[in-house]
Amino acid sequence: AAESRANNSYVQAISKNLKNSALPLTNLFVSSANASEYGLILIKTGSLHFAVKDFDTAYQSIKTKIQNHNGYITSENSRGSKNTNLVIKVPVSDFHQLLELIEKEADQEYLVTKSVNSQDVTEEYIDVESRIKSKKAIETRYLEILTKARNVTEILKVEKELGKIRTEIEQAEGRLQYLRNRSNYSTISLTIYEFQVSEVK
Repeated sequence: AAESRANNSYVQAISKNLKNSALPLTNLFVSSANASEYGLILIKTGSLHFAVKDFDTAYQSIKTKIQNHNGYITSENSRGSKNTNLVIKVPVSDFHQLLELIEKEADQEYLVTKSVNSQDVTEEYIDVESRIKSKKAIETRYLEILTKARNVTEILKVEKELGKIRTEIEQAEGRLQYLRNRSNYSTISLTIYEFQVSEVK
């Protein structure tokens, strides 16, 4: 009886810990206003490459526009003082507007390279979410079995299986969180440089 009570306390402690650490599951797709109407989860990315007349002025203007649209710069790689590549994260709701505003900084006398891509990850999202629910059901079953374990050998076997299923759940939850983050925030890769015309003597 004492061993049974100990097992029950052990299970309750595990259950409490799992409940506190588990990521909430959701069926709300918030990738963008239009996509959510159809239950889609889209990962949007864009790229811009262009010349500017005044690098310093354009650079400061672009930074202001990023901040005004709740975005932020995740990395910057400069090639000289008048040539840089920025990787920008911006809420998907501001993605297209920010992209257009940044493009207006370009010197239109020279080529502007622009691309926009949308990756539909709805099927993968639903699949991962479904797998998490299934694995949590298995986890609950193992916890029930643990309360009925009769000896240390049985307890160790069940704990081993619990460890495996928890690892699988954590990995799936990590993937789900990654898809959420990528769909909620779009990525813009921006390259700007100051075009200098060499004087012919």
